[in-house]
Amino acid sequence: MALSPTATAARRVFAAASQSSHQGGGQRENIELTFKNNNVNRMGDLSDFLRQRDVSEETIETLEHEKIDASTIQLMTDEDLKTYFPSYGDRLAVLGFCRRKENIHKNTRKSQLFERLKTKLAK
Repeated sequence: MALSPTATAARRVFAAASQSSHQGGGQRENIELTFKNNNVNRMGDLSDFLRQRDVSEETIETLEHEKIDASTIQLMTDEDLKTYFPSYGDRLAVLGFCRRKENIHKNTRKSQLFERLKTKLAK
């Protein structure tokens, strides 16, 4: 069974932390986890949401494998969603979650642009 990117990263952190704690002598290692893009984090949020709704790990892993994230789900039809979520309630909840995530992202982006504009105008 393949692990999600979040679980894989967590395993690396725990392994490195336990390794450095066994070495002793005040030696510290800096651990840097870098994700190629923000979609991994979005998928992590979506995966957590699906787990809260008791969606099977197999379904979550399939979505991760097929790179279906919150922005992709919004492009899917109800028939497409039925492939992954047979329950109508799950389909509605997932769509609602994805829309909220997208709105939060858009509002944050707008706020950042507005703040930059205000800063430039104040100069």
